[in-house]
Amino acid sequence: MLLSSLVLGERIGPNRIAAVALGFAGVCLVLGVGSVPLEAVMLLPLGAGLLYGLNVMVTRSWCADESSICLATWQTLFFLGAGAVGLMLAPGLARLVGDVPGTGFITMEPTAVTSRGLVLAALIGLSGLLGGGLLATGYRLGRSSVVGLFDYSFLVWAPLFGWLIRGEGVALRTVGGMALIALAGVLAMRAGRRMEARQAAARRGG
Repeated sequence: MLLSSLVLGERIGPNRIAAVALGFAGVCLVLGVGSVPLEAVMLLPLGAGLLYGLNVMVTRSWCADESSICLATWQTLFFLGAGAVGLMLAPGLARLVGDVPGTGFITMEPTAVTSRGLVLAALIGLSGLLGGGLLATGYRLGRSSVVGLFDYSFLVWAPLFGWLIRGEGVALRTVGGMALIALAGVLAMRAGRRMEARQAAARRGG
C-alpha cells in the first residue's frame, strides 16, 4: 500500500487504510506473531516483502500492456534460474548460517527423488505457474493496494486445505485471523467501488 501511494501515486483513503490494517492483523493472527521469540532470521521475510512490493510496482507500472502468459513465463524462468543459483550456493550458505535458528531447511541433507516426489513437485510447479499468472494479471489490471489484500488469501486457503486433505486441526486464533482477512477484502472492494464511482462521476461532470 505504501509503495503504491509513493511510487504510483494511487490515492489511499481511510477505508482502504482500515482494510489493510485489518488484513495485517489477520495475517499476524494466522502466523502467530508474538507467540514465538523474535530472531534475526525473521528479517529475511521483511526484506522479501519489500522486494515483493517492488515486484508489484514494476508489474503495474511497466508491464500493463503485457499478456498474462508472457508475465507468467518470464517469472517462472527467473524462478528456475534463481533456484539453480540457490542450489549452487547452498553448501556455502549452510556453513554460513548453520548455527542460526530457523535455517534447518538450508542445512538439511539431500534425499533421493521418488516418483511420488516428482509428481508432487510437478503439481506444485503447475499450481505455482497458474497462480503466478493470475497474480500478475490481477496486479496488472487492478489497484495494487486492493489486489494485495487478496494476495494474502493463501493464509485462508492453506489451513483450509490442510484440514480437508490432511485432517490438520485449525486453531481458534487461525480462524479469527481468516475472518479478519476476509473482512479486509470486503472493505477493500467496497472502497474501490466507491472510488471508481466518484471517478466516473467526475468524468461525467468534466
